[in-house]
Amino acid sequence: MKFKDIYGAAAGIGLAASFALVAPSAGFGEDLEMTLQVYPGSLVSLPEYVGVGAGIYKDNGLDVNLLPLRTGPDSIAGAVSRSADAVSNSLGNTLLANGQGQDLILVANAWNAPLFSWLKQPSYEMAGLDKAYPENLAGFDGARIGVAGRGTETELFTRVLLKDAGLDPDTDVTWVPVGFGQTAVAAFEAKQVDIIITMEPVQTILDARDTGEMVIDLTVGEGPELFRTYPGVSRIALRSHVEDNPELFEAYLAAHDEVIAFISDPANVGAVAEIFAEASGQPLEIAQAIVSKYTGVWANVFDCQGYANVLAYLVASGQFAQELADNAQTCESIVAPVSQGIIIQ
Repeated sequence: MKFKDIYGAAAGIGLAASFALVAPSAGFGEDLEMTLQVYPGSLVSLPEYVGVGAGIYKDNGLDVNLLPLRTGPDSIAGAVSRSADAVSNSLGNTLLANGQGQDLILVANAWNAPLFSWLKQPSYEMAGLDKAYPENLAGFDGARIGVAGRGTETELFTRVLLKDAGLDPDTDVTWVPVGFGQTAVAAFEAKQVDIIITMEPVQTILDARDTGEMVIDLTVGEGPELFRTYPGVSRIALRSHVEDNPELFEAYLAAHDEVIAFISDPANVGAVAEIFAEASGQPLEIAQAIVSKYTGVWANVFDCQGYANVLAYLVASGQFAQELADNAQTCESIVAPVSQGIIIQ
């Protein structure tokens, strides 16, 4: 069964239910069933799509179901309710959830950079773009900035950058919720905003159409030093669930490691792009451009300096008091014991 057969003509845009993609594999007896959350059509869910599409989960004795959930809060709720065995989310959101009484831990890593880029309308004048960060952002003063939603990480990351540039996030810009994906593209191309902060595939779509100009791209190491070493997206689960199912998560870790290696190998760009095109509904040339751009970003490792930077971001964005950050969980305690010998640097 192909991704496009499941997603239909609006692939990656209108899903609301989970679906099974993998039949039990031969040679392993009865496979271990596992549900993994995805953000429909998003690049950050590429490991899950490749794990299914390339047969890597099946080869590791896993019968995987993919559960589409659209937002970070939905993802956290999926892990807490055990609707999904593991979910995709940022470490920052995980720490916030734990601060509210949850006990979530990192079981794998996937993307070692922040997700976000800022693009401007070609007609929007920004003086000083050739200057070094943060002086290159002075032109954000007075801008209408498109974010996924008020209070989301798209706004919170932007607030950190605005403060670095000497701007007041509450008075010097206007925040405009535009959603993600196609709704964000439509809002930007309708010129409802001057600047948009978003993640793939929106960046590449706008670039291909010559309708957006890149201002700053955290995914390739631009911006503040704080985000140069940063675990952008990890795989998260309930601590008790991991502890109760060691065989399941050991098999998942082995498979995930293979998936990341497969995606990271330039020789596999064509195969990975075909899988992503089917899963996302994007034209193959757009999928290939995206996959090629980010081949070097994927890694199943977790850097404890990155953990310290996440805490610093939470303080800088006003989500954590400094005292709370000073007394937060240690780097080792946020990582599942079954994962520590594999992913911690």
